[in-house]
Amino acid sequence: GFGDMAATADTEMMRSKGISDAKFSRANDRRRLGFLEAQGGGTVLLARGDLALKMGLPVLAVVGYAQSFADGVHTSIPAPGLGALGAGRGGRDSVLARSLAKLGVGPDDIAVISKHDTSTLANDPNETELHERLADSMGRSAGAPLFIVSQKSLTGHAKGGAAVFQM
Repeated sequence: GFGDMAATADTEMMRSKGISDAKFSRANDRRRLGFLEAQGGGTVLLARGDLALKMGLPVLAVVGYAQSFADGVHTSIPAPGLGALGAGRGGRDSVLARSLAKLGVGPDDIAVISKHDTSTLANDPNETELHERLADSMGRSAGAPLFIVSQKSLTGHAKGGAAVFQM
């Protein structure tokens, strides 16, 4: 079952292997000193809406926007640049804002962000700045609640599986 999969980090097991608490993944924590490598994977079935309906598949989420960005140099995987700001280029008329609007979603409707957060001193601030700047560019109201999930604090960094854990 789920326990056998060992999808979450076991504190006592890590300590027994000589891994200091200071090395545990602590995204956005002042005590962070790097990420803890983990193992894991997952599967997400993506289907067009019409196909999901035809097959009777449960629709648990809708992808409103997808894009891949890089800093153009690829010099730092744990501390990516702010290339994804391109999604918000044009502010309220950006591709991101228009894609969300097609679903009836505005910038104040977004309540939770699942961040990639690697628990490194370089990445966590970059990613926080990225989301703040995107929200500002699309006209998010000051003070609108926005909760952040940094799942690697629970799972460690499963590398390939990390992205699917976020979903």
